[in-house]
Amino acid sequence: MRSERTIPNRLSAPVQLEPREATVGTYSIHVLGCKVNQYEAAQIARWLESRGIRPAREGETADLVVVHTCGVTTAAVRESRELLRAAERTASQRVIVSGCAVEDLQGQAKEVLAVPSGPGWAARFQECLEQKLGLRPRRELHLFRFPNHTRAFLKVQDGCDLRCTYCVVPLRRGRSHDRPLEEVLAEARGWIQAGHRELVVSGVNVGLWGRRRGHSLDELVAALLELPGLERLRLSSLHPRDLTDRLLEVLANSPRAMPQIHLPLQSGSDAVLRAMRRGYTVQQYLEAVERARRWLNEPAFTTDIIVGFPGETEEDFDATLNVARQVGFSRIHTFPFAPRPGTPAATAPKPVPPAVVKERMRRLKELAADLARCAHQQWCGRSVCVLVEEWKDGTAGGYSERYMPVRFAAPSSLVGTVAVVQVELADERGLYGHWVCAP
Repeated sequence: MRSERTIPNRLSAPVQLEPREATVGTYSIHVLGCKVNQYEAAQIARWLESRGIRPAREGETADLVVVHTCGVTTAAVRESRELLRAAERTASQRVIVSGCAVEDLQGQAKEVLAVPSGPGWAARFQECLEQKLGLRPRRELHLFRFPNHTRAFLKVQDGCDLRCTYCVVPLRRGRSHDRPLEEVLAEARGWIQAGHRELVVSGVNVGLWGRRRGHSLDELVAALLELPGLERLRLSSLHPRDLTDRLLEVLANSPRAMPQIHLPLQSGSDAVLRAMRRGYTVQQYLEAVERARRWLNEPAFTTDIIVGFPGETEEDFDATLNVARQVGFSRIHTFPFAPRPGTPAATAPKPVPPAVVKERMRRLKELAADLARCAHQQWCGRSVCVLVEEWKDGTAGGYSERYMPVRFAAPSSLVGTVAVVQVELADERGLYGHWVCAP
């Protein structure tokens, strides 16, 4: 189903009542999934607050509940469905379901307004607010601090052209389309002025930014790194071919660029990578890792791995474990293969038995913990710079330059600042130390 298509009225049942703006005074947003979804949830919050609607306080029933869903895996769809059902039970007035799982939830709810992801999503969502709920802007839309985050996500691109055989996202969000450079820079300045110390360049496939306009990701990153007031810049998920020498040189030449790369592997078997239509070989992946190591100062690599893709043999899985050991990932996000409707892999032959998938998941998670522990322990006795994001009972927490979790005793006044921490202990969960000073 094309992402531009209007969802049938089985989900977005017509609301017979006349728009009643005064009845919607509070909102809550439940968001699942990736950094793009987190960014879009922040957009929704701004749209609602520009219409005079405030966030519901703790324990208060919201007049409007927005469930911004994720459809990447069957587990994400299941959680989206549970949130939608809970929203129907608690919202006293209206429910909007949005995002990549809208099509999966057809027929699951009544009297719910639906806004699926895809080209034109932002305009459709605001039209829904105005035409269905009578909620028109009362004041100028403006940036404010990214909700519940010290860092801010900066969405620069949406959609994807790669068409991996297991991925439903191109079907839901359409082809790659990006935002113009000046628009991205203007928003980045706004986040910085709002007090965010770190920006995370985000998108469905960030590496595709600018290609249709004759530009490349390194140009965007270089421009962002020049912005006054920016302290840290991080890139979200990249494809191995995105790690060009030009991009790596830009990153290497700025202390603001964080030396951490999220580089999805998905499988360490060339046969499985071909079946997934990933567009690279294991050798090409490892060459990208080595390029990054030549340019960057002790970079940390995080990754995604799918277990039990149709046709995956024990030898294929062992190859994946071997590549993971070779790279030495500091964090592995593990996913059992989940067939998604409309994708070629959903009907692929040779499915892996569930019991085998479960056992392979156990082994991969065990290896992931070992690798994380090893990566973290390399920092014992050394200092790291931590963007402090939380504080509770005398303990502060945040992430180091290499996106390693750090906890240490400190005053609450450090939240929102970057602190130097001397690392004393480390395990698979992160680093532990004591506060030295501000950098």
